[in-house]
Amino acid sequence: MDARQGSYLAWVWDVWGTWSDLIASYDGTPTAYGQTFRTRFGS
Repeated sequence: MDARQGSYLAWVWDVWGTWSDLIASYDGTPTAYGQTFRTRFGS
């Protein structure tokens, strides 16, 4: 995305169990998908 000057959107901060969840629990533990965002944005 960066090379193509694209953008990112994290839609929902939840633990509902869908493929796009960013966190595994409400303490902020990321899912594998969420870890990608966390690594990219350095938080």
